[in-house]
Parts: sequence; structure tokens; C-alpha cells
Amino acid sequence: MQWFYRFLNIIVSAITVFFDAIMWPFSHFPPIVGLVVLSAIGGVVFLKLFGMTSNQTAIKRIKNKIKANLFAVVIYRDSFSTSFGSIMKMIGYNFLYMRYVLVPLVVLGAVFVVMYGQFDIRYGKQPLAVNEPVTVSLQAKPETDLYDLSLKVDDGIRIDTPALRIKQHNEINWVITPVTDGTHEIIITNGDEQVCAMPIVAGNTDAKKIPIGSYRSWCDRLLYPGLPQIDPSSPVVSLTVEYTSSDENFLGWKLHWLVIFLIVSLIAGLLSKRFINVEI
Repeated sequence: MQWFYRFLNIIVSAITVFFDAIMWPFSHFPPIVGLVVLSAIGGVVFLKLFGMTSNQTAIKRIKNKIKANLFAVVIYRDSFSTSFGSIMKMIGYNFLYMRYVLVPLVVLGAVFVVMYGQFDIRYGKQPLAVNEPVTVSLQAKPETDLYDLSLKVDDGIRIDTPALRIKQHNEINWVITPVTDGTHEIIITNGDEQVCAMPIVAGNTDAKKIPIGSYRSWCDRLLYPGLPQIDPSSPVVSLTVEYTSSDENFLGWKLHWLVIFLIVSLIAGLLSKRFINVEI
């Protein structure tokens, strides 16, 4: 199975490189510009994928039958039996409609998971504040001796507390404080051997990506991309830092990137529906 996980990690890395390329043209603009443009493109892509993975003929036929029965309810509202029969038919057609859109929704959900990780690493977090403490959390394998693992930092980071080792959860926590602006590095060692490392982004910096952790699992790397996979033979399972969420100014409101993405992609999808000729 190791070859399979390595293959999946190559795919995750390729996806990250692909998103680096398509987001590069917006690197010199305010983040909201790239977010809005890419959200609009995402809405059109989702609509096209829905059309490609769904039975458009059947969906159109079912929607016409739903409309016909809705009109029957209005026209024959004085006839209980006719109205009730039309309502029951509409309910049945709605279940049939869900059958035809289930596969497209699964496909769109998988694509969205990939996009979520790539957008969140670029728009979801803000750098740590200088001179404000933050917790670094390490998850280890169950058989690991936690006292063999230690934390090293560069000159831009100060370690404020000794390691807090929680044996029941195979977890170690440190409190650190960035003392200078920029991207710094924290390193986990097992004895004299380096087993894991990750960057810490703090203060006034133009970092294009802020990874919140380093992981051994490819599933975690898919949701939280940006760093190489931790070696499967390493005693470390994950190393994470909790960044503050970043909100963007959108039409006068401070909104999370996901809200902006959903609004813009939905509008873009609805506006392009007629030109792409997709039934939803």
C-alpha cells in the first residue's frame, strides 16, 4: 500500500503546483481580486461539470413534469382530488430528480474538497502576530517515547514553555512566540535526527501561502496542502499551528473567503447557465 499512498501524494503535490500556476497572475494584486475572479471561474466550471456528469435530457423532462403538476395544483385548486394527486406526483418527481443529480453532486463535492484546501492555504489565514504567543501541537505514533522528541527554532522564534507531554493522547504542546517579521522554521528532532519541519509565517510578510500544518496522511495533505508529507517511518503523525482566520473586504463587508466564493460562484453559475445550456 505504500506505493499507493506515494502516488496519491504525488497527485496532491501536482494539484498544488497547478493552483500555484493559475493563481500566479493575481500575485501582484490585492487578494480579493484573485479570489473573486477565481470564484467566478469556479462557478462556471462547476456548472459545466454538472452538465457533463448528469443526464440532462432526463432532468429537463422531470423538471417539465414538476412544472406541469404545479400548474395543475393552481388551476384545479378547487378540486381536492386533482390537487392532491398533482402534489403527490411532484413529490415523486422530486425524488426522481434527486436520483439523477446524486452522481453529479458527488463529483462536484470531490472537486470542491480539492479546491477548498488550495483556496484556504492562500486566503484562509493571516500571519501570526509578532510578540503574541501561539501553541504548536505535535501528534505522535502510539508507541513513541514522547521524551525523545524535542523542538528547535530559529532566531525569529522564542520558546516560552517547556514541552507539555500528554501520554494518553500521544501529544506534545509547546507555546512559542514569533519575535520578528517573516517566515521562520520550527524543527522536530528525535534524538539527534530531524524528523519533521514546518515554516511559521509572522508579522508583516508577503507570504502567498500559509500552511497550518505538516501531516503524514495524504487525506490531511489534501485538505491542508502546501508542505511535503511527513515520512511514514517518522514517529510524528502531524505538526500543526493554529493561525487566525483571515477575512476579506467584499462590497463593504468583511467576509470569510468561503462565503465570498459561494456567493460569486453561484452568481457566475446562474449567469452563465443560458450560455452553457445546462439544466440544474
